[in-house]
Amino acid sequence: KRFLEAINGGVGFLAFHSATDTWKTEGAPYENQENVDPYIRMLGAEFISHGPQQDAVMKVSRPVEVPWLERKGDSFKYYDEWYALKNFNKDMHVILTQETEGMKGEQYQRPPFPATWARKQGQGRVMYCSMGHRNEFWEDAEMMKLVRDLFSWTMNGYDMDLTPNIDKVAPKCDILKNPS
Repeated sequence: KRFLEAINGGVGFLAFHSATDTWKTEGAPYENQENVDPYIRMLGAEFISHGPQQDAVMKVSRPVEVPWLERKGDSFKYYDEWYALKNFNKDMHVILTQETEGMKGEQYQRPPFPATWARKQGQGRVMYCSMGHRNEFWEDAEMMKLVRDLFSWTMNGYDMDLTPNIDKVAPKCDILKNPS
């Protein structure tokens, strides 16, 4: 409760990879719920499952205000463990979209969905990035430039247009396929 109050009061929160798997909302895993856990609501989405580690394409949303991503063009490929997500907040500004075409694993047989986003929670800045499972991410100098930029925004280092764009860049992200 105090953690969420601190963020609402203006503390920044930058989260990676497994942060979406910290708390669970009651209900079936492959269904979106109306009443999500307060932590999940603050963060912006919830973990469902993951498949095998593999290459995936991250599509960069435009306009991009994260300096490192401005050099990546429209998309880039990266190897990681990718989380399938649900219960997306509609007020998020999506920065990277997880492209699912060609991915192995039933949980990815769905439309593209947000993978990195920014949003405000009260007075606090919240940023989530789905990458970061593998040690290689944290040892990669280029990826650490991305982490630096995300951290800088979270700590009020620069401003970003937070106009919600989820319906534009991932319009069908709530469509889930139950693999069972």
